[in-house]
Amino acid sequence: MAIHLTLTALPHFSCIGSDCPDDCCTNWRIPVDAGTWQRWQAMSDPTLRSRLLENVATEVSNGATVRFLAMQEDNHNHCPHLSTTGLCEIQQLLGADAIPQTCQIYPRQHWSNNLAEVKTLSLSCPEAARMALFSPASAASFERTETRDTTPASAEKKFTLEFGLHAEAVLIVKKYPVNVRLFYLAWLLGRIRELSLMGQFGPAEFRALIKDYRNRLYDINLSAKHVKLTAHPVTAGSMWHSVYGLMRSLTGLTGPKLAGLDDSALAAPMNFPHVQGTTDQFVHVYETVNRYRLAARSKLTDEFRPFLDRYLEISLQNHGFPWSPLGGNHIATFLCSTMPYVIVQLLSWHLIRDRDTFSAEDLHWLIYKTERSLGHNNSMILRFAETPHMLQIERYASFFLEIA
Repeated sequence: MAIHLTLTALPHFSCIGSDCPDDCCTNWRIPVDAGTWQRWQAMSDPTLRSRLLENVATEVSNGATVRFLAMQEDNHNHCPHLSTTGLCEIQQLLGADAIPQTCQIYPRQHWSNNLAEVKTLSLSCPEAARMALFSPASAASFERTETRDTTPASAEKKFTLEFGLHAEAVLIVKKYPVNVRLFYLAWLLGRIRELSLMGQFGPAEFRALIKDYRNRLYDINLSAKHVKLTAHPVTAGSMWHSVYGLMRSLTGLTGPKLAGLDDSALAAPMNFPHVQGTTDQFVHVYETVNRYRLAARSKLTDEFRPFLDRYLEISLQNHGFPWSPLGGNHIATFLCSTMPYVIVQLLSWHLIRDRDTFSAEDLHWLIYKTERSLGHNNSMILRFAETPHMLQIERYASFFLEIA
């Protein structure tokens, strides 16, 4: 079986150019592919050719020459070809075929492997985020089809298929809140990790784990409602502190101020070195975040829930969960897929607490700004490398109960 997913907004997307509230030509490393480089070298106009070539930087990586546009550090790190009207001078002069492939494709994304194919849009583009997230609530986020796969399946491929189908089944059970479904998946990934480390995991063990998943979801939801199942303050506080550390690596949210978060009461308990973190500090972080979460509840009304749910659904697929695990690691992929959603939640709670109003436009802004910062660099992977305990998901699965 092969899974084919196409974002429903994809066929309807078109760039709105200078009407866009942001641009896609700032703070990013834009590669110049070989075909584009050759076309620029062959330009008959010497002045234009010189301008194009002089703004290309090169470096050698693994023995290969890599070319990319040299951003203007003295001009807000803009692309040298970004006009004062917010449009691409190359495209205006020479047409869309003359710009690098990355610029032609963005924000469209397409990835595939031997199990799945996903065609989608990057939510770092404001217009793509608006179309994908704020379309009618009744519209499905993705169109899904299946085709028969006749190639022999390895054990890894069989497991990824079985796990992916199960994860999809869990995520569509909308009768339970998002935090219940995320907790269940985190718990499941933790159990798989534990059994694998003991050499006791295989197809039979996986099927035994998921056999009564609907009853398990029911029990989790009931226990969470009656506060019999809650996040542990120390582990949840440690995770929130790690999330905050990841947020501080975002350079594009609103500059260095993290949407005002660095000036808020929330920043003080969270802004300490992780290696020096004590139990009391982590508990303090947990209690502070919890106060923000509870205070925001009355303003984060049900009208925002469909947008957030849709954001999570698209973020999961865009980051490869469950069909394209990074290096075969479902836990790392799950975290990379959910962390942007977690960050948007935390920033939402902060803004809601400190302001009288919170609108769909505010949510749209938070989402595309977060995606711009996280979706085009390796911040999350580096964070996991610096704090490998984050991959020990069985230790903090209950953290996901905090995600309202």
